[in-house]
Amino acid sequence: MKILSFCLILLCISIQIYSQYSVSNSQLVASYGDTLELSDKSKTPTLFDVRKNSVCIDFLIYFPALGYSRIFPLRENIGIVASANMTPYFEYVYEFSGGVLIGKKNKFFEPQAVYWLRANNFMIKLGYRFQGDKGFVFKLAPAWSFSNNMIAWTLGFGYSFNLGSKKKNY
Repeated sequence: MKILSFCLILLCISIQIYSQYSVSNSQLVASYGDTLELSDKSKTPTLFDVRKNSVCIDFLIYFPALGYSRIFPLRENIGIVASANMTPYFEYVYEFSGGVLIGKKNKFFEPQAVYWLRANNFMIKLGYRFQGDKGFVFKLAPAWSFSNNMIAWTLGFGYSFNLGSKKKNY
């Protein structure tokens, strides 16, 4: 319960900090699932313009995890990330995480709360996410485990894409 409260407080603080930024009307043309073309090419692409889905292989110490994540943009530079991973940790362990994505264009700060289903383990990640224009995804984060009381690094590589959109990605 303390972990959930901590994550909600972190989310609220992040939204409050970045709520001062407004989104222009020209960028809110389509729904969340669509990739938007910028009406003014001189503008910097925002979180509404990046690819929303990604498939990644993450490594925690030496355990690989195959996962899927989805970005839900809230503002130009802030969004929510939900992901699910599967890792062969003695037996298959399912990992669910939620977090905040803060940044512009393709460089993001990504704090996340992670729960391992079968291992009954909570972790907090404070990471960096690079999401390239052609779809390449790179993630790096220190992760603190509550049950083991240890810090380990996670490293991830993957590919981002949009479903059903034929518009150009930036």
